[in-house]
Parts: sequence; C-alpha cells; structure tokens
Amino acid sequence: MRVNDDNFFKWLEAGYPRPQLCREDWHSLNGEWGFQEDPNDVGLDQKWYKTDRSDAFGKAIIVPFPPGSKRSGYAWRDPQNDSEVVWYKRTITAENLTSSLEHPQWFINFEAVDYECDVWVNGQHAARHRGGYTPFSVRLEGDAPFEVVVRAKDCPIASQPRGKQSWRKEINGIWYERSTGIWRDVWLEARPGLAIEDLYWRSDVEGAQLIGQITLSKEPEANTKFTVRARSKNNDIADISVCPNTRVFDVVIPLPQIKNNMDSQEWLWAPAHPNLIDLFLTLESGRGVDRVVSYAGIRSVSVSEDYLHINGQPVYIRGILDQGYWPESYFTAPFPEAIRDEIRLILDLGFNLSRIHERTPDRRYLAWADSLGLLLWAEFPSSYVFDDSALTDLSAEWLSAVRRDRSSPSIITWVPINESWGVPQIAADVRQRAFVEGLANLTRAVDDTRPISSNDGWEQPATDIVTTHDYADKPEQLQCAYANESAMRQSVNGIGPQGRRTLLDSDWDFDKPVIVSEFGGIALAEGNSKHWGYRTVGSKKEYEKVFRGLVFALLESPFLAGFCYTQLTDTAQEVNGICTPDRKPKLPKQTVREIITGSKPHDSQVRPRVVTEHAVGVAEK
Repeated sequence: MRVNDDNFFKWLEAGYPRPQLCREDWHSLNGEWGFQEDPNDVGLDQKWYKTDRSDAFGKAIIVPFPPGSKRSGYAWRDPQNDSEVVWYKRTITAENLTSSLEHPQWFINFEAVDYECDVWVNGQHAARHRGGYTPFSVRLEGDAPFEVVVRAKDCPIASQPRGKQSWRKEINGIWYERSTGIWRDVWLEARPGLAIEDLYWRSDVEGAQLIGQITLSKEPEANTKFTVRARSKNNDIADISVCPNTRVFDVVIPLPQIKNNMDSQEWLWAPAHPNLIDLFLTLESGRGVDRVVSYAGIRSVSVSEDYLHINGQPVYIRGILDQGYWPESYFTAPFPEAIRDEIRLILDLGFNLSRIHERTPDRRYLAWADSLGLLLWAEFPSSYVFDDSALTDLSAEWLSAVRRDRSSPSIITWVPINESWGVPQIAADVRQRAFVEGLANLTRAVDDTRPISSNDGWEQPATDIVTTHDYADKPEQLQCAYANESAMRQSVNGIGPQGRRTLLDSDWDFDKPVIVSEFGGIALAEGNSKHWGYRTVGSKKEYEKVFRGLVFALLESPFLAGFCYTQLTDTAQEVNGICTPDRKPKLPKQTVREIITGSKPHDSQVRPRVVTEHAVGVAEK
C-alpha cells in the first residue's frame, strides 16, 4: 500500500490489526506455530527458550486461536484439566523482513496474550507482559533468522481480570472457555530509528479543531520535522508542519468548517453521518522517514438530566450487549471480515449501540464501528475477588486499555466495573468503594471527554449515568417500574430490581439520565435441550411476543434515556441471544428492527429520533 495516497480503510479491509496507526511495511505472523503444553511448569528449568531446544515443541497450533478451540487445530490433551502454562515457537526468516525503509527496525506486535507472557528471541529474554487484554511489542535486534519463543501462564484464579472466561475447569453459568495463550493477532512491522509510537486524537468541537497528541519512540534529535496532512472526502483541509523538541507533543488542526452549523453534518461524526478525517503523518529525522496513516472523528459527548448527547443533540440509546464469542474460536473472531459483519448485523437489527461486554475489543471492531456509525460502550473484564493483586492488575490494564482506545469516536461511555463484580461488598466496604471511585476518577484523568458508568447495574458511586439491570420476565413488571415519576423514584432510589441499591452517593432527582443497560435474556428452547436464559419460551411465536412486550414496556416510559438488550447471540450454554451462534437472527431482521426502533406504537412518545432513523436505513443501503 502507498502511504501517501491510501486512507486507513484500505488497511482495515486488508485485516490490519491497528487501523488508527497504519504503516506500509507489515507482515502477519498468524498461522502455524510450534506448540507445547507445560502442565508441570518445567519449561523454564529445562530452558525450552534456548535455540537448541526445538525438541521441546512437538505439537502445532494455528495462531491467533486459543488452544482447545476448533480453529486452533489443537485439542487439549486433557480437556478437563487444561494446562495453565503453554509455549509457542516461530522462526522469522529474512523473507519475512522486506521493507522500503533504508535501515528498518523490526518489531513483533502481540495484540493479546493471556495472561502472563515472556518472549525470547534467539534464546535471549526480550520482553515480559502482564495482562491478557492489551497489546505489547518486542523489538528484533540483529540479523535474521529470528527464533521467537513465547511462554504464557494463565491461572484459573478469580483475582485475575478475566471477564467471561471461567475460573473453573468447566464452563458454567454465564462463563465460558478460557483464552489461554495467544488469542489475538501477531504481526511484524518495520519502523525507522525514530518513529511515531502512539497517537491520541482529541475532539474540540467548541474550538472547531482537532488536537493530536503525538508520542515518539524516543527524544527527537535536532532538525526533526513532523508533518500532518488532513483530508476529508478526498479534499485536503489542512497541512501542518512542526519541529518537535520533546518526545510527546501536541499538534492542532483547525477545522473552521464546523463553525457553520448548517454545514456541520458534513464534518462532524455521528451515527447518522459517521464522517471521518483521514490523517497522513510524516516524521523526518536523521534516522529515516516514518510515514503513518491514521483517522479521527470530530464529535462531542455530553450528559444532561435526560439524555446522552452527541454534538449537543440528544440520543435515545437502543443498545445490544455483545459478548464477542464464536463457538469455533471463543473470544477471537474466526476471520477479520467477521468483525465487520458483526457491526453491520447490529445496525441492520435496528440497534444504535453495542455494549462491548467484559472484554476489550479487537481494534478493528472499533474501526468498523467508527466507519459505519455504531455507538459503543467500552467495558473491561472483571476479576471476582477484591485483593491487592486484583486491584493492581485491573487498574493498570484498564488504564492501558483506555489510552489504547480513547481516539475512537464511536466510544461514548467507559464502563470500568460491572455489577459489583470484584467489589461484592462495595455498599459496606470503604476500601472497595474507594477503589471504584478512584478507578472512575483515574479514567477521567486519562480521558475527560466521555461519561462514565462507574459500576454498571447497581451500587454506583461517582457515576455520570444511572444504570440498572432489570431482568423482569413479564412486560407488566417493567411497565410498573418505569411508567411514571413515582415509579421511577422508587425504582432508582429504593431497592433496585436485583435487590440492591442503584446509587450509593445520593438519591436521584431526575438530574442524570437513566438507562436500563441490561434486560431481556429470553431463551428460545425450540429444538434445544440446553436452554439457559432469564426466561425460557418454547416457540418463535412466543419469543416474538415476549421480546416485543419487554422492549415496548421500556419504550413507553417517558423517563428512560435508553436500554441495552441481553444479548446479540447465543453464547455457549446460553441460548438467550437474538441470533444463533452463527449470527442468524431468530426472527426476521425487519421484525427485530421494527421492535427495537418502536416506530409505530410509540410515535407519540417524546424522545430523540435522529439515531433511530439511521439504524432503520442501514439494511436498505
């Protein structure tokens, strides 16, 4: 690809794993690797990382799929007692290292390895990373070939941030298989000696500008020049050059076009018009030239007493909870196009938001949502006990995830904690409450441009949005809970539907938006003997009736700012999805869309409809 001419979308369509920082010279390392279980944890003592220990790797696995999954091609030797320690090996030859740079420095990028990871290159320890949901890089030094060995340790302990990965040996309840080891893309890229290491694009709609925070790989030398060219709809709109003298510096791109509110829809990002600005960055120094392609969306997110607002316009949230699970590959998409198809499916069904549940998203998920106009709530995988280890690990990795994803315009809310998981005594324990409040405030310190749902579902301190999880199995129960002012006060300020207080700080007085951020979960048992769900029905006719009734009960409330239905797909033992595991809707798409948008029975209800119209029209484009 030619960096000067092609926008990020060409990289996204090619499956590039990091769409907001694209380089021309890259090579996927997905595919077959040598593999070995280490159930007795003897590999370190026996030095399996040494170049003369090829005999230790007697098996093979297909990366990036986790062991035990069908796509990985590797079945656990003992499925009921899978190994906590696994090893990988791959040789990188000179043929893998072709670059247009004069003096390239090569890096291996790991998008995610669960949970503790060590990497050796040619027998020398090169990196250590802790955390199963964030990326890291390893520099290759010297000449090819490079023998890369990876050791991953994934203990089934509840203090480890694990999200929906079961800490038990078998899947159970609403928890599923573990993604031990490498479970996201591994890829090579070439960079010059001084390179752009990180980008953060921050919208300033009020100031009619885009602010870029640029982080270099090291301190710049004299005569270093940085240039950014901005384009929109194939027209150049800015060309700015600076001579940075620090490793981290800001660049301001003026966008006076958005000051004209009659033209603003052509420039601002929103679901109905997901406009993106293409950004072409060049860093020139005595160490070479680094050319990078990026993108940004200009938009604001705010909260009033009634709604969330995009660019000052109220938005009624019609969300779906997305587990991001595939039967053949667990939490790893079976192929890059599956991520795109998932985003399109959500929009076609009439939803305007996806709640990325208990995981960090693949970065291509964010890019497709940015491109197609799907709003996102970004959540982090929970731990399930409160101790010093959980506190340290969750804080560090959550902040890393926020920094990784904060440039994405589609993310409109951060969700660091869900349902008091990991902080079960938050209502009474001062330390647990301080932890959640501190996590919310740390998030604001890293990114103050989005609201936070601090402990989604109940027992919320320091929250910008009031959320409740209400798995009523009858529409009448939801109608009673949210129909009028008195009912709303009782539901939010009294004991909530899950038997806990909704807010910990103070009573709600119609001063923050209220969203039912989990409800539904209807299991369709038709032809399925395993039918876990919050309510089970036996036929599609009954399924549609209950589904319609629950959604319409919430749409009828004049006080709610939106909802999020559980869930998009059947997931392992759960059959409470709108779709089957292979992403086939259980009802016709048009029927689901009509129910979710509620256009006919609720036309008289006062609420914003801008985003609704976009969602309804997606399938017709």
